[in-house]
Amino acid sequence: MKKILIISLFLWTTNSNAQSGYFDNNPIWQCWSSSNDGGSCNCERTYNYYINGDSVVNSINYKKLFIKGFGQCFWNSSPPVPLDCQTPPSFNDTINLYALVRDTLQKIYIRYGIDTSEQLLYDFNLNIGDTLPLSFNNWDTIKVVSIDSIRILNTYRKRFHVVGQWQDGFLVEGVGHSGGFVEPMGIVFGFGSALICFGMGDSAYYPVVDSTCNLNVGINEKQLSANVISIYPNPTTNSLMIETILRQNTLIQTELKNALGQIVYTLNEKANSGSYKKTIDLNLGQGIYFLTLQTNQGLMTKRIEIVK
Repeated sequence: MKKILIISLFLWTTNSNAQSGYFDNNPIWQCWSSSNDGGSCNCERTYNYYINGDSVVNSINYKKLFIKGFGQCFWNSSPPVPLDCQTPPSFNDTINLYALVRDTLQKIYIRYGIDTSEQLLYDFNLNIGDTLPLSFNNWDTIKVVSIDSIRILNTYRKRFHVVGQWQDGFLVEGVGHSGGFVEPMGIVFGFGSALICFGMGDSAYYPVVDSTCNLNVGINEKQLSANVISIYPNPTTNSLMIETILRQNTLIQTELKNALGQIVYTLNEKANSGSYKKTIDLNLGQGIYFLTLQTNQGLMTKRIEIVK
């Protein structure tokens, strides 16, 4: 009997300190964000967070979090365009880490380097009616109104429908929220963000399983800048105009996703060289959408707002 009690105590202790495993199997978060300087310059970014390596700080094991991607800046006023709005933001830093993260007991912690203190990023130990704890990316009063689950790889993860003064979206266990991974929850003046896709390795699992989410987006993929292509009007009520200059026999691929990551429009066609103009009629409801346009000249992801 004594041996059984000792073994049971050992198993309970081991499980209570077990890692959640959220950072296993090479997770990748593809996000989009937009920022405005308070004037006429608006910059949009498409980027991935990914795990690469381990680190130990104060005897605590962490995973190294890196970020890579690109962006476009748009000037919404008369020329001249300021220099800081002409240079698209880009980042592909595999040397200087973005942050350190770790998970344990259905919680995720984050710290920006060795000399900074650890902060709570997420606590997924939640029930209906609970208020999310204040954390690194949450400063609002956000409550859980319903809970279901989704399948990611070979496990089921809790999905929380959360509502606050500036928030109405989803929080997914081990994944993040509708607005991203480390991005703030809710609305921040001059800043907007979205979680486009979450995957492991080469496979996407959220918001849509086996979607065409480009999990390998990076600086090596040349971006299409506003000098190469124009997409307008934005916001729009029902149609978009795409204008660009193409090389001979260019394949142009257009894809539009809603805020849940579902593909609602696709168009693949081969265009002749010279000026290219295409009107896309969108019989869609009001909301936020993401347009991805790809040619042999590069790639662009743009946030589209449909208003009625």
